[in-house]
Amino acid sequence: MAVRQGLPAFSHNGRPGAFRAWLRTILVRQARLFWRSRERQAEAAPDWLDQLEDPASELSRQWEQEHNQQLVRRLLGVIQGDFKADVWEAFRLLVLEDLPAAEVARRCGKSENAVYVIKSRVLARLRQELGDLVES
Repeated sequence: MAVRQGLPAFSHNGRPGAFRAWLRTILVRQARLFWRSRERQAEAAPDWLDQLEDPASELSRQWEQEHNQQLVRRLLGVIQGDFKADVWEAFRLLVLEDLPAAEVARRCGKSENAVYVIKSRVLARLRQELGDLVES
């Protein structure tokens, strides 16, 4: 509800991650309001709120990393259908499973060069789909 109410006033500053930072600020603000409403229970607001509010904290870095990983997982699902099953399998083994190119080539019955070409093609398609959503 807070996001919906605040969205008309949101103004993107042009920097990558500005919208995520705005969402994180709303989360922290709403969590603080929640904890203040529970003060009669004599509980202090949790430490993670301060950490999440600080963009340089480990928790904020983890927030960004998890966001980026989730975005890439979803987009991989979107683009998977653009490739034949054997091509996707080679990409999955090389990039997602981090197997050596020689092993992937052996398993997939392709040359190492073909495996690297597949990697390049799939990553190019992923970059195309990502556009400006993720910081470089």
